[in-house]
Amino acid sequence: MPVGPWSSDRKYKDIGRWHLLECCEGIEGWSMALLTRVMGVSTRQIGLLCSDEHSLTALFQFQWSLAEVHVFLAEVRAGLKDRSIHSYSPV
Repeated sequence: MPVGPWSSDRKYKDIGRWHLLECCEGIEGWSMALLTRVMGVSTRQIGLLCSDEHSLTALFQFQWSLAEVHVFLAEVRAGLKDRSIHSYSPV
């Protein structure tokens, strides 16, 4: 399923418009809890055991503020709307 109206096929162009709308409207709900609550939890707190614990710990130690998430999501939405990028979701 195309993300955005980049397809030359009229049917997929319409589907892509709707899918782009779905992505742009849903991205905040998909991302907010992960970036503001899950990130920042140490690997010991969530009980993860990994052979490369140092890099995994570094990944989980950065917790985002609401303002940072909103700025990041604005950039993601701009990327989704960029017609030079022909992205799609396998369905």
